[in-house]
Amino acid sequence: MTQRSPYDALSTARQRLLCVVFIALTLVYGQLLKRQGEPLMAALPHGIVSLELPGTPAVAQQMITSLGALAPVARRQVQLDFGYLLLYPVAFSLVCALLAERNGPGLARFGRLMSWAVLLAAPLDAIENVALLQMLDGQTQAPWPQLSTVCATLKFSLLIAAAGQTVLGLLGMVLARRRRG
Repeated sequence: MTQRSPYDALSTARQRLLCVVFIALTLVYGQLLKRQGEPLMAALPHGIVSLELPGTPAVAQQMITSLGALAPVARRQVQLDFGYLLLYPVAFSLVCALLAERNGPGLARFGRLMSWAVLLAAPLDAIENVALLQMLDGQTQAPWPQLSTVCATLKFSLLIAAAGQTVLGLLGMVLARRRRG
């Protein structure tokens, strides 16, 4: 049985259109989040991402304290992220699925697998966001910092794997064209 992507019921043309739409929406929404969250860089070295990966209750408490008057900005950033998590996993998933069909069996298998796996970033991000909101409400004790850290780590790992598959898929296409041409 051939492993399939989540989009096999759609024509390639529709998959491409959806991919372009989701990439565009992801980029536009990402810029909105970046602008909205810029003030957080003054309190946290990597903005909201720092808060996503506190690791321990002590570090979480230190970060929340350092936010001070910027806590409402952080809260708004997390609330807005609930919309973003509906966009970027689908964009990555569509790219992985489309590239899978343009490469040899090994890369195709990995691409189809990643087209499914990267969709798990959405629920991981949602759980992480709930944990962040709890921490922003002052609940920096277990399990919230650890839950946020685990979910963020898994989410970022999936995104890095999907980005790696994208690079490999594009390289595979270039090499295949060179061999033919």
